Amino acid sequence: MIADLTAQAARYANIHPVFPEAFAFLNSPEPAQLPVGSHNRNAFTAVVIETAGIGTTAARLEYHVENIDIHVTLDGDDVIGWKPRVLCGQPDGDFGKADDIGFFTDRPELWIPVPVGGFAIFFPEDGHAPLAGDGPIRKVVLKIADPKP
Repeated sequence: MIADLTAQAARYANIHPVFPEAFAFLNSPEPAQLPVGSHNRNAFTAVVIETAGIGTTAARLEYHVENIDIHVTLDGDDVIGWKPRVLCGQPDGDFGKADDIGFFTDRPELWIPVPVGGFAIFFPEDGHAPLAGDGPIRKVVLKIADPKP
């Protein structure tokens, strides 16, 4: 897990071959102009979400196997919970292979504020509980294929 401001994104560009393109996109005006929904950008998918935050009590710890998520707050105050997957216990239902998402009954160990202009990266090793902020939230989540070592 990595959390920072998009203005500092160049520091993380060498972690993954798609990150330079992803951060260039995130630092452009384009994400704020996209309508709600999924947008294929070839190297990644940008999913624009507009919803009310559900708070830390209702946020569910999720995980992915095939994708890295980069969560960027465009408007509002998002908070995202985190817990390493290796410390998570009981899955909450079956893993959805088609959507690359599963859930845990565990609660996050850490709550990360992701302000406007901030981002948080979650790798397949990370459990994360998004949209735990309060009030209206507009965000974009980039889905980037994780090249397995």
